[in-house]
Amino acid sequence: MEGKTLIALVGATVTIDKGPAKIVYSVQYDVIYKLPISNIPKEVTQEMFDAFSKHNGLLNGWPYIRALITNLSSEVGFPVVLPLLKIQAKTDGVEKESQ
Repeated sequence: MEGKTLIALVGATVTIDKGPAKIVYSVQYDVIYKLPISNIPKEVTQEMFDAFSKHNGLLNGWPYIRALITNLSSEVGFPVVLPLLKIQAKTDGVEKESQ
């Protein structure tokens, strides 16, 4: 199938330092989007694809990173729950937190 493939690399590193024990988790996911060529409007540019994969890759990949680190850290007795992803909206160059 001809089309466009977008890949976003999403990752996190978490260090748990509890007394003599130190645990480091480093996670990276490849978020892959495949679009059939027939569904891509002609006015869509490469810059638009890059912005889409950058922003949506983080949005779509974060729950998996969060769940994996929560599960792994719980299994070894040092539970960590990463925060929910909060999207920052930019208005006139100023970042505003979404509600």
